[in-house]
Amino acid sequence: KQWYQRRVAITAGRAEGASAIAFSLKKNNTLKILNLKLNRVGDEGGRNMCQALMKTNTLLHIDLSSNGLGEHMAGSLAEVLSHNHSLQHIIISCNKLGVAGGRVLQEGLENNKVLQTFDLRLTDISQQSEHSIMNVIKSNKDRISGVSV
Repeated sequence: KQWYQRRVAITAGRAEGASAIAFSLKKNNTLKILNLKLNRVGDEGGRNMCQALMKTNTLLHIDLSSNGLGEHMAGSLAEVLSHNHSLQHIIISCNKLGVAGGRVLQEGLENNKVLQTFDLRLTDISQQSEHSIMNVIKSNKDRISGVSV
């Protein structure tokens, strides 16, 4: 099985570039790993990306670290966590999701059974939310590997 990976650098119009990638992602049937690190797509571009992530079942890994994402984007990402059944690895480190954003993400993960890694470093979420999220991740990993919890 071949894995397709793409590191994308958006050079013009950060949100517009993310929107174009999101449009393409909706039709994706080969890309497994998407790295958008350091593109500063902002909340608007992030929301567009999340809308696409709701419609793809091929992507396994996405890196949205250092993209200027804030608390307002957390709701869109929480929807992805609730509905996307293919994403196994998400990196959103170095974004300012805040305490409220952490709570929203925690709620979004309640029914997620596939996410195995969720990098939340330097996102300003509370320790309580981070702990709850990591418990869900551990439970998913244990279930996937066949370890009873």
